[in-house]
Amino acid sequence: MRNKGISPLIATVLLIGFTLVMAFFVSKWGFKITTSTLDTVEGYATQSLYCDEVSIDIYCEGSHKMKNRGAFKINKIVLRKFIGGNVIVNEEVINLLPNKITNFSFGDADKIEVIPIVFDDDKNKDIACLDKKFELEEVVC
Repeated sequence: MRNKGISPLIATVLLIGFTLVMAFFVSKWGFKITTSTLDTVEGYATQSLYCDEVSIDIYCEGSHKMKNRGAFKINKIVLRKFIGGNVIVNEEVINLLPNKITNFSFGDADKIEVIPIVFDDDKNKDIACLDKKFELEEVVC
């Protein structure tokens, strides 16, 4: 008769142990998801902080000219040329300081897209400002 109380006690200890182990795994999984989400959001926030002040203008004055109207130096650009249904993508280093103008040649493209790339000194990496791309149809000069 004395052993009747041990079985519920063992069951309770096992149930509490199982609950603690499951809580550990769920919290570890939740932490991993939260961390990856925060990294993604931080990446977007960093991009938007730098890219908010990026602005380029392309115009024709005898030849194609590109002006950096923003607050940051544009280190590179990604140039997409659309020629007869084909797309040619080039990455070019330009080092264009704020409020400076540079001559540029687009060739005989039907349409171009220019995506500015700025350098993040804190993270030591390039940031492409996709929301600040410049599109130009009927490239004639």
